[in-house]
Amino acid sequence: MELPREAIQVFPHTERKAIREMLQLEDEIDLIIPRGGEELIRFVTHHSKIPVIKHYKGVCHIFVDETADLEMAIRVCLNAKVQRPGVCNAMETLLVHEEVARSFLPTVANVLQKEGVELRGCSQTKKILRSIKKAREEDWSQEYLDLILSVKVVKGIEEAIDHIERYGSRHTEAILTRTIRMPRGF
Repeated sequence: MELPREAIQVFPHTERKAIREMLQLEDEIDLIIPRGGEELIRFVTHHSKIPVIKHYKGVCHIFVDETADLEMAIRVCLNAKVQRPGVCNAMETLLVHEEVARSFLPTVANVLQKEGVELRGCSQTKKILRSIKKAREEDWSQEYLDLILSVKVVKGIEEAIDHIERYGSRHTEAILTRTIRMPRGF
């Protein structure tokens, strides 16, 4: 069964007054799925008479495995952070396997910094990228919505998953690898 084109619509207005009026149209609109930052999602949830499918944060991660195509990984990371840094599915934390950190991090850092990205790294990352800021505990769970990226070197996929489970928002995660290895719990 196909849905009619009118079943799904994008509301092209960003003014809060217009949004507030739309959120009162419970007889015309069945469901709201807001796209944007936490402030917008909370605004919509608070003012809506219509059911809302929501999430509050997009603390999104990319894990670069030791078997990843590093040239492709650079392109993916650049796109994931720079294309639209103010959206909920932008990468906020880059996790890098320790086996490729020394070769991958200087190159990806150079590409990201040329685009204005501020990097904040763990102690292992700072040994490789000495000039970046030290990441603080709160950086790991931060949705920056800006050209800021936390970077952490990890021992492997298990540590990457542990980090994501602790700090992530369960929004969008990616593993860049050439090898399929099933981590625990899968």
